[in-house]
Amino acid sequence: MNEAAGRLNERNLAIADEVAAVAGELGRSPAQVALAWLLARPGVVSPVLGVRTLAQLEDNLGALEVELGSEHLERLDAVSSVAMGFPHDMLSQPLTQQVFGGVAVEPRG
Repeated sequence: MNEAAGRLNERNLAIADEVAAVAGELGRSPAQVALAWLLARPGVVSPVLGVRTLAQLEDNLGALEVELGSEHLERLDAVSSVAMGFPHDMLSQPLTQQVFGGVAVEPRG
């Protein structure tokens, strides 16, 4: 079976394109931007590096020097956001909120 089967979809390619665009803007490699993005996310303790060569390791460690601006983080977060689906979509609708008498349902952080 092809190892990439199911992973080369429109969403994942859009994420890769945005990572590459940010990398180009910053003069960094896409791997550095991807790792810096992970490190900037709350709850991420340590990304696992999948390197096979010393050059890849050195490139990946360059992520520690990458400073992503809020615009970059917002773009990367937006392109990679996951549709929450039911019941989140339903609860966010104005009609649903009226039915529940204006009770606010706070999303989890």
